[in-house]
Amino acid sequence: ARERGGRRRRRECRGPPPRLPGMDRVLAMLELDGPTDALLAAGERLEALLEPPDGLIARIVAPTETGIVLWQLWQTAEARARNAGDPDHAQALRASGLLDLVTGTRARAFEGAALQVFA
Repeated sequence: ARERGGRRRRRECRGPPPRLPGMDRVLAMLELDGPTDALLAAGERLEALLEPPDGLIARIVAPTETGIVLWQLWQTAEARARNAGDPDHAQALRASGLLDLVTGTRARAFEGAALQVFA
């Protein structure tokens, strides 16, 4: 929405985003160093090999100067841990070729994350 003169009207956000009972959302960030285009292609192969895991709310992948960054929003820390320990996930990671391309990683997790979408 725009005001007269072409300026964008600021949307008002009233209070924190809604939280579902029993949901302690976790935002996980993983930076993977390596050849960017090859990492992106391997990520697409990985997605083709697996259904979205239970508990994954959103995924964002973006190229970086040193490779890619992956952001995942999980319903709970337990859902994230289940996926990390899933043998099918480990097998798909190997089959996609992703692990062979990675030259370095950095990871962080942020508990209590909230997602707001404005599109």
